[in-house]
Amino acid sequence: MHRFIIDPSWKEEGSIRLQAAEFKHFAQVLRGRVGMEIACIDGSGDEYLTRVKSVEKTFALLEILIVSTPQVETISEITLLQGIPKLDKMDFIVQKAVEMGVSRIVPVQTAFVVKKETDDLDTRVTRWNRIAREAVKQSGRTRIPAVTSPMNLADAIQAYPGDLGLFFYERETKKDLKDTLKWYTMKQHHRLSVLIGAEGGFHADEAALLEESGFTSVSLGKRILRTETVSIAALAMILYELGEYS
Repeated sequence: MHRFIIDPSWKEEGSIRLQAAEFKHFAQVLRGRVGMEIACIDGSGDEYLTRVKSVEKTFALLEILIVSTPQVETISEITLLQGIPKLDKMDFIVQKAVEMGVSRIVPVQTAFVVKKETDDLDTRVTRWNRIAREAVKQSGRTRIPAVTSPMNLADAIQAYPGDLGLFFYERETKKDLKDTLKWYTMKQHHRLSVLIGAEGGFHADEAALLEESGFTSVSLGKRILRTETVSIAALAMILYELGEYS
């Protein structure tokens, strides 16, 4: 079933007016028609099963059939603090992180971020949010994670410390993720901040700042992984250890 993201203001008494870009996709791409059943979400956690009543020039009128709250979101609140990587790797990271259930994504400018990757960031953030919304539709989620404006490292860790802050550091040899999370899994609600470096990882001064700020450095093993591999592998392992896949 096709899924659409609506603005809460589009809801009326028992109906929804599908408008703007979502209507354009419905009308021009899907060739939507009267009688079609589609699902809508507004980011609240609810999902609306609807039937198309009419198709006008600028909107489609949808009759709400069923309102439900699917249990598809993670119990854990995970903020991904992601060092801005080269080229289109961030597109991939945003898509997969949203599919996996993160609550928000914060692009972070660290010492090893290539300068040209910080050019035209407003346009890139707009694209990353569009990718996030499409990933929400594809994965069946009911909440819409935002990709925030980029932040420098010091501001990011102050704004999003979490109950537990983790950063993955290639020089860490003693603390692995499983042991680090062992005590944390006993909590009923988890609010984590997961920090991944860009290519090159973290400068020693950044690692020291993170430790001083309460973030814990952890290792993903003996091999050096690409930043996009670390992001997905780390999130999958964390979600598994927290029981989100049970």
